[in-house]
Amino acid sequence: VDGVEGESLAVALATRGVAVSPGSPCGEHAGKESPTLLAMGRVAPLTLSSVLFSASWTTTDREIEVAVAAFADAVERLRAVSPLR
Repeated sequence: VDGVEGESLAVALATRGVAVSPGSPCGEHAGKESPTLLAMGRVAPLTLSSVLFSASWTTTDREIEVAVAAFADAVERLRAVSPLR
């Protein structure tokens, strides 16, 4: 997410009940740039601004709607105060 730190976004979403993983989903690379994003040609700061959402067959449409709304709100609020912009 351009202009937003992944860790900050993860915390903002957690306060709204939405769990995401910032950066690399692998515990070995926690808090570091995602090797997958690097392999895709992404570079910092975008690699440090990523979050991973997971869903399963039990995830409801309503849960997705809540997550999307929380994401949009958190990104807007964080961009307003982000040092990355």
